[in-house]
Amino acid sequence: MLIAFTTGSALLGLSFIITMSSQYDKSPYFVKQLSLIVEERRTVRHCLCLAVIAVIFIASLSTLFVCDRTTYLLGTNMTGSPSPDSYECFYPQYFVFCWILTMIASVAFLKLSYLLKFIILAAMATIYLILVEFVFNNVFSRSQSCGMSMQYDG
Repeated sequence: MLIAFTTGSALLGLSFIITMSSQYDKSPYFVKQLSLIVEERRTVRHCLCLAVIAVIFIASLSTLFVCDRTTYLLGTNMTGSPSPDSYECFYPQYFVFCWILTMIASVAFLKLSYLLKFIILAAMATIYLILVEFVFNNVFSRSQSCGMSMQYDG
């Protein structure tokens, strides 16, 4: 998990340096030329935006693949709280919150065409739906069965 976040942060920092280096006089010549290529060519700029979205998307998913999905009570102590050495998925709402933030960051703050934003959001939503309904079904259904029910019984 630490490796995914460190790698993601390094890639996002590198993309920031590449895009902003044309504005500074003391940046290296090669990086400044690369920044000018990104500024002048729309396809390169769109590819860089898609790569940044992919890095954010993968970083938000990485914690879900680390946790243990097979057991439920083995990593808990008598009070029902998770033990520190457990890698269980106790708070799946955290993953949904990260996914929503990723989707908002992807479409709200980028200057891309509406069609490209729609394609990005549709792909992200499809992947999230597949993960929630099929791959990590036991994690998300367990959170509904052991926590407070959101149904209205009256």
